[in-house]
Amino acid sequence: MSIVIRAEALDLPLARTFRTSRGGKDTAANVVVSVAGEGTVGIGEGAPNPRYGQSQESALEALRGFRPPAAAPFDQNDWLGAFDEDHPNETAGRCALEMALWDWAGKRLGKGLGELLGVKGQPSAASSWTISIDTPDEIEARVREAAAWPVLKLKLQGGADDETAVRCLRKATDRPFRVDANEAWSADEAAERALWLASEGCEMIEQPFPAGSFDETEALRAHCPIPLVADEDVVVGVALDDLARAYDGINVKLTRLGGIREAVRWVHAARSVGLEVLLGCFVESSLGISAASHLAPLARWVDLDGAALLAHDPFVGARVDGGVVHPASGPGIGVALRESDGKN
Repeated sequence: MSIVIRAEALDLPLARTFRTSRGGKDTAANVVVSVAGEGTVGIGEGAPNPRYGQSQESALEALRGFRPPAAAPFDQNDWLGAFDEDHPNETAGRCALEMALWDWAGKRLGKGLGELLGVKGQPSAASSWTISIDTPDEIEARVREAAAWPVLKLKLQGGADDETAVRCLRKATDRPFRVDANEAWSADEAAERALWLASEGCEMIEQPFPAGSFDETEALRAHCPIPLVADEDVVVGVALDDLARAYDGINVKLTRLGGIREAVRWVHAARSVGLEVLLGCFVESSLGISAASHLAPLARWVDLDGAALLAHDPFVGARVDGGVVHPASGPGIGVALRESDGKN
């Protein structure tokens, strides 16, 4: 079987600057992979993140240097094993490649990704919509802009600005909200802040401390009335026991864990030790979001707003209705290029 693999940069301008405790960006520098053979083309997306030692350039280098085994694309173990042997840390590139293989297989078989995975049912929760670090006026404006999303997520950065941001959000809405500190809090401020956030109607705190601070997080959890969810701590190689003792849940992101099958494995592993699952994303197009959407029935919480933050989404796929992300129909991932961008 003659197979052609292509890896290209996927630069995604954002509707506005997206800021976290680690800084801001105006463009998501992602990658897109296509696997073509037997008259079928499968596509996949990865979102390299410098926080994990990856970049668009390193992902493209790994993917363009990849030489697939003689096995057909149906044999994902052989393909991904060969990729892992040479590039064990390029999880975003691996995710894009595996996603393209699933898309190719689904199109060849005429089956959607959810059917291939055996995932049934509808998403049980609405996705949150993220408001990044900004001025008080801009935070209020973003809340009004997100009127169709029933749950909000507010990025925090530690210090007095956190309280200001929450008060601005509360001034504009009484909707449920979550916060994500992205490792920015100190142990001294965390306990008091968690109690105050709970009184304001916050329903979740993501990654309060720097990754690896399991003892500090465990201590906070003992007095925190709302769930603590691991984000940056959820990486390949982390001890599940550490996550279970420190957190109430984990944020499962396909591109950080290396793909769809790894994400499913993490979901079941988390549940086996009593952890809840938040299905999350980075800033991605509807290609990556649509792939993740097929796993939404497996999660208690959903945070798949990445494509909604873009100035222009080059793909059409999963549909958002009242904040609920519905998987795209059709074989494979169910994604196509927008008409203005050409045809898939």
